[in-house]
Amino acid sequence: MTSQNDIQFEHFFLWSADLLCIAGYDGFLRQVNPALCKRMGYSMMELQHRPILDFLHPEDYEKTKQARLNLQNSRPLYDFENRYITKSGETIWLSWTSIPIPERQLIYAIAKDITAKKLLENHRNDMIQNLNQRNKALQKVNYMTSHDLRSCVSNLQNLYSLLDLENIDPENREIVDLIADATEELKLTLGDYIDELKRNSEEKIKADNIYLYSVLQRVLENIKTLLTAINVKLKIDFSEAEMVYFSKTYLYSIFLNLISNSIKYATAKPQLIIAMKSSETNSFIHLEYKDNGIGFDAEKYKERIFQAHQQAFQEKVVTENITKDSKGLGLYLLQSHMDELGGKVSIHSRPGHGIKVDLYFPKVK
Repeated sequence: MTSQNDIQFEHFFLWSADLLCIAGYDGFLRQVNPALCKRMGYSMMELQHRPILDFLHPEDYEKTKQARLNLQNSRPLYDFENRYITKSGETIWLSWTSIPIPERQLIYAIAKDITAKKLLENHRNDMIQNLNQRNKALQKVNYMTSHDLRSCVSNLQNLYSLLDLENIDPENREIVDLIADATEELKLTLGDYIDELKRNSEEKIKADNIYLYSVLQRVLENIKTLLTAINVKLKIDFSEAEMVYFSKTYLYSIFLNLISNSIKYATAKPQLIIAMKSSETNSFIHLEYKDNGIGFDAEKYKERIFQAHQQAFQEKVVTENITKDSKGLGLYLLQSHMDELGGKVSIHSRPGHGIKVDLYFPKVK
């Protein structure tokens, strides 16, 4: 006679949205609920008349055999993940919780379909791997470029040492001395940068709690001759959020690239103004960077702004009859640095209206 409990179990088994089955120790299914049949694409009879291993993904045979042995030794199974091939040929991921009943030689099991979750994980892992490869290649390019630049700087210093300074008139002597000072500053900056690249190639970039102004101050100190020569006006306000959780090396690179671009694409008049302001949101530290340079059509080129070697949206910018070309690496580096350490960046600009860059850094930990 069928008990009330048996009726309730049968009702639960048939109507549950979860994937339920009862398997024997011999590796065959005894009962399968409609949800599992539907997901696998097989009828109940088809599933019951073939060994469970016939439906498995070949790469998961061994670990599934071991899991079944554990069950037969009265050890329950929790969150065990393996793959199955459906009747249509689709590979699906299932996560199992299984309880053995030794006296009946049966295993009661419930599974959840985690295929979508696994696809997202694989996509994320592919993106991380791709990003790591890009960063390694970028580090190599950075190192080689910085090394070559340092050689050029050394050549400039050698040329300076050959000049007959006594026979240069005072006005030109002042200009030559400014060039010499700027060259020395550049040499020191490149030296520090190459040292950082060497360290970073040996160990993973690490984030830390850092003060925005301390890093900015170092950048401004290293390009002070240039800032003075073109009379840049800086408006800095980090009062609302003084620190971020980031890499000091990467933040230095970001500040240097942004300021260098502002100088490169400044208009002759009015005076170049660079403004930076930090604030705190629920999830990030927001740093707003603005200038009053020539700007560009950010909407038109939004798909290409952060790609390497993209010059089209800033091509042949003419300022004071000087033609300036961009190699298109600055913004690519900026986004790479932000992405690697969990930040975000967006750019807004219109021709003749300067540029606004919104940087979102992880909060201090």
